[in-house]
Amino acid sequence: MYKIYENGIDFINDNINILSSDPINLAFFVVDAKLITDFSRNNYIIKVYDDKSFMFLLYMNSFGLMLYGNEALCSFAVEVLRNHNLQFDKILCEEKLGECFLNEYEKIYGGSHTVSFAFDILKCDEVKECDTKEVVPAKISDCSNIYVLNKKFVQEALGDDLSDYISFSKRYANDYMNYKLIIQNNNIKAMAKRRDVLNISSISNVYTSIDSRGLGYATKIVTALTLDILKSNKIPYLYVDKSNPISNHIYKNIGYKYYSSKSEFKYDCSSIKTIELALGDSKKFIELLKNLSINYIISGYTISLENEEMVKRNSVLIEYDENKVDVVDILDVYFDFIDPHDGNGQYEKRGSYYTCAIFSNDNKAIIHSKSVLRLFEEYGENKVYVPIMNSVVFFNE
Repeated sequence: MYKIYENGIDFINDNINILSSDPINLAFFVVDAKLITDFSRNNYIIKVYDDKSFMFLLYMNSFGLMLYGNEALCSFAVEVLRNHNLQFDKILCEEKLGECFLNEYEKIYGGSHTVSFAFDILKCDEVKECDTKEVVPAKISDCSNIYVLNKKFVQEALGDDLSDYISFSKRYANDYMNYKLIIQNNNIKAMAKRRDVLNISSISNVYTSIDSRGLGYATKIVTALTLDILKSNKIPYLYVDKSNPISNHIYKNIGYKYYSSKSEFKYDCSSIKTIELALGDSKKFIELLKNLSINYIISGYTISLENEEMVKRNSVLIEYDENKVDVVDILDVYFDFIDPHDGNGQYEKRGSYYTCAIFSNDNKAIIHSKSVLRLFEEYGENKVYVPIMNSVVFFNE
């Protein structure tokens, strides 16, 4: 069984007991779910489950796919993604779960995966105090300097060029009160921030300027934040890079202890691709494709936003290996089957549900479709009614 959530608030409300039972490992699920307002290929939340276990799948286009749950459900979870034409390029989860899920995924789609990075989650129940008099709360006047320091932090930690990082700068005007700073001569020498989720609070963005390292600023600022969190009756925790022994040593001296681990997997796409074709009679069309070496095909429907209206169409989802089947051959069967000049249905099947459309992110499919439809319009001397759009979520019947 599985459940698709139309928005993140529904997901949180439906699973509040689970989310509260392991808040540290599920913190990202709560934070990201609050940003999801629809179900699409760019943002989706799914729960797969049976009588004894469950798995959460949460995807945001900017951050990749997060997994949490029982690895026994990996095969079924992959099947759910396949049937709804949902994809990803990276995964964040516990290493064993990620390996199991990707092994099942690659049985169908091929490709390969690697671990991009791994980190430990540490939590603190009791802190070893130190002198924190230099640590002060950030003021709104510090926003621009916090932005500059955060840019350096991300560049140093991730190596990103951050050409579009300025788009994130606006958030500091609302986020500055979560920062603690060490300031000398009007210059921020060190910073760190907290983020509260349920009954826990993470410490992140711990950064000391290059000219001030080795002076114990990281210890002071993390200790100060940790004390604040404990006084507010929340559980402090943080993430540490497994390959950074310095930060691991600092945090453990403060009182942090190992809680769990996460890994980010990078999935390299294979030659397996999909295309969704809206039409009148799915059954007859599927019969016409039986001579092509297509991996997988199911009938169902698509829902797309067009001219500010949601349009539901009878459709088929076709999965093919571009090394074995040319998408042009699939499309040529489609164009021979439909009447592209009929905008009110197809043959005896009438209504918008039976109108035609092509959904694909593949340039070759898009270029060929546009070329054929242009010829239909020129030589048929009538308007064609076959919109070409990006891939959408597929719903099987």
